[in-house]
Amino acid sequence: MRILILLKYHFIGDAIVSLPLIKGVRRLWPDAELTVLTGGGASKLLPIDPELANVKFQPYGPRTVQRTLGGSFRLTMESLRYAMTERRKGGFDIIFVVHRSFRAGLTAWLCKGRQRVGFKHDSRGFLLTHHILFDKLKPEWESTLGLLQCLVPEKPDAPYPHRPVLNFDAKYLAPTATFPPSGEGPLIGVQPGASGEDKRWPIERMAALSDALIEKHRARIVIIGGPDERNAADILLRHMKYPVACDTTGEKLPETCGIMAQLRLYIGNDTGLNHIAAAVGCPTVCLFGPTVHQKWGRSWHPHRVVASPDGTMAGIIVDAALSAVEGLLDALENPPA
Repeated sequence: MRILILLKYHFIGDAIVSLPLIKGVRRLWPDAELTVLTGGGASKLLPIDPELANVKFQPYGPRTVQRTLGGSFRLTMESLRYAMTERRKGGFDIIFVVHRSFRAGLTAWLCKGRQRVGFKHDSRGFLLTHHILFDKLKPEWESTLGLLQCLVPEKPDAPYPHRPVLNFDAKYLAPTATFPPSGEGPLIGVQPGASGEDKRWPIERMAALSDALIEKHRARIVIIGGPDERNAADILLRHMKYPVACDTTGEKLPETCGIMAQLRLYIGNDTGLNHIAAAVGCPTVCLFGPTVHQKWGRSWHPHRVVASPDGTMAGIIVDAALSAVEGLLDALENPPA
């Protein structure tokens, strides 16, 4: 049996929130040849989970998130070549089309997917054999898992995984940066960067929040970020009154997972790293401006959401973020019954 899951190629967060679907498929058909089309970063990160060790993660799409006419053409040609190659191999028994583009639906059809399950979106319903409506307010991991539930209803005695969880081996707990840093205060990770300016909380406010946590809670601040967030980290450092305990900006993703798994909590914008932090078991405080917190935020313990009252990141004041962080710290010390 051959199964394909076609994810978005842009952001790693989209792959993380699809973990319930991927793991649900793996558990339902443990002997199937399972392939996941996803972005380059996710194709390297997700295989660290032992449950996904026998899944083939196939990277596709441009490395940049910038959309250009030339990039769209190259992606279309890449998708067509992949579809025709797989068609010659006999196609797939099932294709889950998570990506909501018309191109993704066409790729599934050209791949000769006997059952093609996806969202009825972008006028592509006729390309699918099974489809569901996309709910803009439903948590993304529940929406994605809905594709599997549409094809094979969930059984009470064999529930599907309903939250994104990424497990990994201890060998990934060896970052190149000196970690954990010395001291006794809570390890609090902060991510000043984001994929776009509209999703980035003003860095001077992240600096003020970090200073307040050092003053009030003796926090050991750990800067988290990818190689492309070096400039944001430097700006944060310039605005802070106190030194941070550790700057891990630029660590590779598996090592970053190991770092975040050891944090007391993580504070950041609505980014892929925020989803990764929660998936590896780190409590999170996520800051939301223009994106929909009902869809991308986590409303259960031990997580908190800070949603801007005006839909912009500038609408979040430092006191609101500090209140959320302190509320979570208190809840971690005195967990709810």
